Amino acid sequence: MSVARHHLIVAALLLASLGTAGARLPPPTPEQQQQAAQKKAEAAAEAREQQEALTRVQDRIAADYIAARKAKGIIVTPTPVVAQQAAREAPKEVPSAALENRPAEKSGAYSEQVSPESARTSAGEGSSPKAGPERK
Repeated sequence: MSVARHHLIVAALLLASLGTAGARLPPPTPEQQQQAAQKKAEAAAEAREQQEALTRVQDRIAADYIAARKAKGIIVTPTPVVAQQAAREAPKEVPSAALENRPAEKSGAYSEQVSPESARTSAGEGSSPKAGPERK
């Protein structure tokens, strides 16, 4: 088979697959919607059970670790899980009152934008930032 014929067949198959890929499926029937909702609920229940089992195993491992350390005379105080969850669920936004009451920046590095032209004029005409002081 020649290369041109091979390319023609590939192009025809590609065009045929594009036509079927753009086809729309009919909307799901109420029975299908109910089955999907039931599967979703079952999956959520299974995920919840798996999470509870994982938590039990982690608690058992942590208790064994603490007991082993205690036997050696080392006191371990685990971080409460409630504090970790509260930190994750804390709002990410900074309240506007905190922004207003923050200390002013003293260096002035971020206080205003400097254009390249004004930077050149303040540094001296024609001097490059890499060039050091002129020596005579």
